[in-house]
Amino acid sequence: MDATSDSIAGFPRVTPRLIRALALLIALIGATRSWAQAVSISVGPDQSLNYPANMSILPDEHMTFFPPAAGSNAYTAFTAANVGSLKGTVVVQTTDLTTFTLASGYTSPVMSPPVSFTSCNPVYDTEFDENYSDPGSVLQDPTRPPGNLMMFYEAENHCPGGVWQQPFYATIGFARSSDNGVTWPKPENGPLGGANRYPVLKLATPEPASEPAPSPMGNAIPAAYVDGNYVYVTYVAPPGPGATGDGKLRVARAQLGGAGQIVFSKWHNGSFSQPGIGGLDNGVLPSGGCVGAQGMGSISHIDSLGLYLLTFVCRTGTAVPPHGAWYFSLATSLDLQDWTVPQMIANSQFPFFAPCPGSTADGASFDGWYPSFMSPNSAPGHLGLTGSVFFLNGCDVSSDRKFMSRTFSITINPAPVNYQGLWWNAAESGWGVNFAHQGDRIFATWYTYDASGNPWWLSMLADRNPPGGNRYTGDIYVDVGPPFNSYLGTGVATKVGTGSVAFLDADTGSLSYNVTAGGASGVQQTKAITRYSLGGPQPACTYSATPNLAGATNYQDLWWVSTESGWGVNFAHQGTQVFATWYTYGSDNAPLWLSALMQQQATTNVYSGQLYRTSGPRFDSYRTTDEAPAQPEGTASVKFADGNHATFSYNTNGVGGLPAASQSKSIMRFLFAAPAGTMCQ
Repeated sequence: MDATSDSIAGFPRVTPRLIRALALLIALIGATRSWAQAVSISVGPDQSLNYPANMSILPDEHMTFFPPAAGSNAYTAFTAANVGSLKGTVVVQTTDLTTFTLASGYTSPVMSPPVSFTSCNPVYDTEFDENYSDPGSVLQDPTRPPGNLMMFYEAENHCPGGVWQQPFYATIGFARSSDNGVTWPKPENGPLGGANRYPVLKLATPEPASEPAPSPMGNAIPAAYVDGNYVYVTYVAPPGPGATGDGKLRVARAQLGGAGQIVFSKWHNGSFSQPGIGGLDNGVLPSGGCVGAQGMGSISHIDSLGLYLLTFVCRTGTAVPPHGAWYFSLATSLDLQDWTVPQMIANSQFPFFAPCPGSTADGASFDGWYPSFMSPNSAPGHLGLTGSVFFLNGCDVSSDRKFMSRTFSITINPAPVNYQGLWWNAAESGWGVNFAHQGDRIFATWYTYDASGNPWWLSMLADRNPPGGNRYTGDIYVDVGPPFNSYLGTGVATKVGTGSVAFLDADTGSLSYNVTAGGASGVQQTKAITRYSLGGPQPACTYSATPNLAGATNYQDLWWVSTESGWGVNFAHQGTQVFATWYTYGSDNAPLWLSALMQQQATTNVYSGQLYRTSGPRFDSYRTTDEAPAQPEGTASVKFADGNHATFSYNTNGVGGLPAASQSKSIMRFLFAAPAGTMCQ
């Protein structure tokens, strides 16, 4: 990428050549995901479990485990199963995660369809869950008192035109319980159910009146995860007879807290933009990793890493021999769906047979259907670095199936990653964020624009949270201070919100914030960010308790004048170029930032370039079409005496709107984890 021709001072603007270069860069980053590859997951051997002999189809979907309540040592699990000939939602309990019995205080099943799986009844033939209503997830609604549970279940109708057939149309249903799952709504007739039991995700293709050549069709095999006041559901979408599906996992979400039915939006073309009922959708995972069909997905959160985890079954029936395995992908944001390229879970690959052995037409056999991950004493959907996976071993439609488990272990490469440098969102050129990274803390300076389009910056001192993870959180401040050309005293900071940065690897991550300032009230957003390249090599930065800062020859860092706290300058140093972003104040004491792309001069320790002031779209509704040209304000240069001391000089010409001024400032690196520091090379 040629920064001298594809950018103006301020952050780079989008041009066709820049878009092509960035697309290649992002593709390469997505293919490597160095941080994500430092995380690996493995599982142990199959472990036999003890459970009632008359539960021959346990489990038939994912399972949800609730940790023991106060005063108890028994786990409770909701699952799709049978008790003899009765099929539906069953509640089991266990004290050792090895022996399972029917949970006391619950009927068996607690929720079921109106007619049996292989029957039709004219009264219910239009009902969305006439033949099957089994849960993928049962979760607490965080917007309601404890004990208010939500069930997300696969709903199936096998009776088009009153004639039973297998397979047929599936939707994803929703139901509520207010007594910890003891009672659930009864069936409500009709394709859209009723007030308390109804479909929330449905295929764009409507349910046909009849189907001469049945094939899987609908939205199916759900699993849900609650994140704040949103619930996310992953599912598959087989398109039905005569259509070829892409075999990709989908995700939809709904906001909780309302009084009526919950309404989902499906992920489509990069955002949650399509209706849950009848809307279009796309797969959420990047290409690569899994070569085959994706299914039986489930979203969790690795609490110690601050990362979201998507686990699923990948099966390749056309391979020789056919096989299947468990795979995983990581993300920093469910809002962005910024999943990494899937990786295989070690020791999870087994032969795959379709149809089932001994059958001529139906089912599939694999050691590992419906993998449900749980960590002891963790809330549903939350994982530690170890735990158990419960699954189905055998054919998914016959009585030879077995309920089994494996232990899992998540391993992290202990080598630290340093994120120091300039980051941006390639689709929103004109703003960015600099990170000075020292140990477990990041000082972030966010360069953006207020409601009037004026240059505006905010700062955040963020701590690694949780320890050892890849997420950093802190309070966000906006400052006012003396004008840049007559700086006396110090700036005054006011807290305006909270924020976090999370990283998938050394080059990709997300910036999240909740800010009330700059003409906006309570803005909560998440932005994808990547490192910005000047065209030269990215330096490697390392934090040390005993750095030789004076001996450094790469100057990438945050620099300041210790007697003039409140302003500073960030240097992104790549090759022979230094991109400087100077945060300071205008004549009205309001936040002001300027920037300069500085080239190395004949005197090798001197860098200089044009100084610019930029304006642009307000931070909370950024549109590239509203970007304004950068305004030249003069020149800037920096002369480095050594790796820790320099002279920053500027000359504003009084033409672009700033007063004419000429000054030189002695600056040094800003150490907020003193006496240690970060060196780049």
